[in-house]
Amino acid sequence: MKVNLARKNGDVILQVLQYWLEQVVEVQGEVENLDHQATSMNSSFEGWCYACQHLGKELEKRLDELLAQGQIFSSV
Repeated sequence: MKVNLARKNGDVILQVLQYWLEQVVEVQGEVENLDHQATSMNSSFEGWCYACQHLGKELEKRLDELLAQGQIFSSV
């Protein structure tokens, strides 16, 4: 990853890129939380499906936004 290489070389990472990376890590945590919730739901299959679908759609929107924002970065 270019960012890791830049950090390794002691380069300064653009603040907007750093913020974007923090948002990516936050979404990653939300995905892990969704996975945990999905595996811990025992009440009903219908409830589990609805919850996963609802949360999955929310995360998909956030991921799409992050991917679109990430397209603007040509350098670190």
